[in-house]
Amino acid sequence: MIPGKHYPGPPLKPSQPQDTVRVFEVIRPHHIGDLEKKGWAMARPEGLTHNTIFYAESTRIRQAWINGWIFEVDLTNNPVMINGITVAYMTRRPDERWRHFNVSIPTEAIREGKNNFTMKSLYSSKAGTHDNIQFKELRMFIEYDHLAPRIFATKAQSHETVSVGQWLNITVTLTNTGIRPAFNVSLYDIRPNGAYLVAGDVKRHMDPLTGGDVMQIHYNLLVDKPGQYQSLPGRWEYYDHEGNFFEGNIEQTVFLATPSKPNITIEKSYEGLDAIDGQIRVSVKVSNMGGSDAFKVHIKDHIPNVYRLIEGTSDIELESIGAGRTYTMKYNISATGEGLFSTAAQVSYVDSVGKEYSAQSPYLDLEPKILVLAAVGNMQTMTLGVIGFIVVILILIVIKIKFL
Repeated sequence: MIPGKHYPGPPLKPSQPQDTVRVFEVIRPHHIGDLEKKGWAMARPEGLTHNTIFYAESTRIRQAWINGWIFEVDLTNNPVMINGITVAYMTRRPDERWRHFNVSIPTEAIREGKNNFTMKSLYSSKAGTHDNIQFKELRMFIEYDHLAPRIFATKAQSHETVSVGQWLNITVTLTNTGIRPAFNVSLYDIRPNGAYLVAGDVKRHMDPLTGGDVMQIHYNLLVDKPGQYQSLPGRWEYYDHEGNFFEGNIEQTVFLATPSKPNITIEKSYEGLDAIDGQIRVSVKVSNMGGSDAFKVHIKDHIPNVYRLIEGTSDIELESIGAGRTYTMKYNISATGEGLFSTAAQVSYVDSVGKEYSAQSPYLDLEPKILVLAAVGNMQTMTLGVIGFIVVILILIVIKIKFL
């Protein structure tokens, strides 16, 4: 038997014995062909084709091969196939004695799950018959890439430095990089002393964890004091299909907690956009959502040049805004011209150590209503004039009646 045209020669032995599986074997002598061969009575006749079903656990294969013994091949190029793909040929051996063969198999011919191995006896028009072949102790081997379960652990944390009161998000992932499942897989992480668990869980169990799959835990920590925090290593453990026990470490959680910082948000709103008097009331609200006071707070809003300030201020400085406190700057404006404007308010501040911060509100559109307001004003003037005229006429009528 020789390899197929495009395949390398046979391996001598497995490179990783623990990852090598014998997927099938045919021990007794078998005979394919169409003639009765003297002395072959012990061979089991199978007609012109031998088929064997085998199963592959994965396509992650380093190498595969077939070996066995062959007695006589009268013709040449009798195919050996995997799933219909020719991987080798049985060639002429007319010396009537058993010969050993070892042939490599292209891994792309093997699929995960059910596979079909076939040996065929071809017809020769020259001889007027099919070839007759006898074989025994036929075995096929597959060497997988990490057949046994193998756990790989990783940890990810959202920050290396957090403020006091800020959540630290942690994810631990176990991946089975082997092919076979791991059983009774347990994962337990350890939080640093002084860190509080505020969400999630630090432990999990899964049975089984199949090859290529992952299991994870997600949890959140919180500290109330500044300082350096470090945990002990976490642990994982599992059993393989033979009951062997394995365990390993999860890297430590390490982070620095700094004093809490202020966190100011800013919102802007309008009232009276359609008011008859033409005045618009502007509110700029700032809220310290952080865990410490904000200092040197400067709030500033931009007034478009077609507006004039009627009341209040659009630019103010505050000594501080305490944690959890809110301040609202208010002022009134009226339009003196036309146009569409989009503006935003800004705030700047520092923390207790002088670090600078800033924030900006979303932009809001503002369109003057001066023409509408002028029309409304004219209507009001006309109405008052008419009422005054009627009052004067009534007074004159009353006086005239008195003198009659």
